[in-house]
Amino acid sequence: LECVMHDLANPSAVLLMNLQHIERNIGEEEREKLQPAMDRAIGQVNRQRQLIQSIGDVFGAEIDHAAVMAESEAPDLVTLLGETIREQEFVADRSNIVFEMEAPPQAKVRADRIYLRRILENIFNNAVRHSPEGGRIRAFVEMSENFVRTEIKDEGSGFLIDTDKVFEPFSQGESNSGSSGLGLYFCRMAVEMFGGSIRAENRKGGGAKVIVILPVVS
Repeated sequence: LECVMHDLANPSAVLLMNLQHIERNIGEEEREKLQPAMDRAIGQVNRQRQLIQSIGDVFGAEIDHAAVMAESEAPDLVTLLGETIREQEFVADRSNIVFEMEAPPQAKVRADRIYLRRILENIFNNAVRHSPEGGRIRAFVEMSENFVRTEIKDEGSGFLIDTDKVFEPFSQGESNSGSSGLGLYFCRMAVEMFGGSIRAENRKGGGAKVIVILPVVS
């Protein structure tokens, strides 16, 4: 496993080094125009490197559960949701996809920040990939005494297989997904590790809905 993780991480390290070299040598005239794109690219490479390590931790059972579950590290789901949506808006702008979010000001959950961010990215990536031109993707967050419930809904084709099976490895729940079939599997593993649950539904009016429930941290 360590050899696989090393081979996966090397291309990201080279890409990051070259991006940083370009950033240092970019001319002042181009900087204002290109800097936002450079920042996004470097941010994505860094997250990819973190994800590779995170996947290695999950599959290698090397994660320090005490550290991950520490309340002092509890991330704010609402903040991460907003960050994820802003990045997705840039990608989805060409398809005129609209994002909507309804959430409390803050919702701290028992989770790891990097893992939680990747969970949200996987769900939104699927939603954007299968949304029609001009479609809407809605995120709704509500809190109870013990849990935070997050719903992410799209207006796409919905899941084409039994929704109980979409979280299995290498499942292809939607047509022409172009994905590895591991994204939602990773989501299930991570959410359950935090003591939460995740499920998928097909919406009556069309589209897919993914529901994530995580323990709240007061």
